[in-house]
Amino acid sequence: MKRARRSRASVAARLGFTLVEMLVVIAITIVLMGLLLGPLSQSFRLTARGRAMIAGQDNARSAMNQITRDIQDAMVVYDCLPVYMYG
Repeated sequence: MKRARRSRASVAARLGFTLVEMLVVIAITIVLMGLLLGPLSQSFRLTARGRAMIAGQDNARSAMNQITRDIQDAMVVYDCLPVYMYG
């Protein structure tokens, strides 16, 4: 009977993880998360930069369209006064 109790107690004691094992797993997890989050944050920055570039190009395109429309709608207005080159 003592032997059965002793074996059950030793099996129950071996079922859990030690503090050192848990700390090692946490450290490995932190390193892996750092390796994954670096490229992820860089991709977010590149995406934001691309969106800003697209917005700038859209604004420039809109301004060029407005200028083109203004030039196309422009009219020549003739004055009744003669133009004197010398004098």
